[in-house]
Amino acid sequence: MSGELSATVSITDNATGVKNPGVTSLSINRTNARRVAGVITLSTSAIAIPLGDMTTTANCIGVFKNLHETATLEILRATGATKIMKLRPGECWPIRFGSEVTAPYAVADVAAAAALDYVIYED
Repeated sequence: MSGELSATVSITDNATGVKNPGVTSLSINRTNARRVAGVITLSTSAIAIPLGDMTTTANCIGVFKNLHETATLEILRATGATKIMKLRPGECWPIRFGSEVTAPYAVADVAAAAALDYVIYED
């Protein structure tokens, strides 16, 4: 199927051997095939994540990777809004946006040029 996404996530606590609860792999058949991807440079002032021809990201699926070696990056619902995700150096995580996420922004905790790699899938 052209609109299908597959994801596998597994987290294991090596100290205790406890695995994360719930489903660790899933497939999503998207109704829309649009996506936007890129790498943006961040600093301590939040900037909009470029959305291309998408008009909203509500209910979209985003995958974000922090490419910086020391900076922590955060994703916000919109300009000046609540932070909904934190990425430590080198981390990569998926997220399904809630209906309140319409124009996400990103910010770094250091003034140095910190790169964020992203892809957002419309659903």
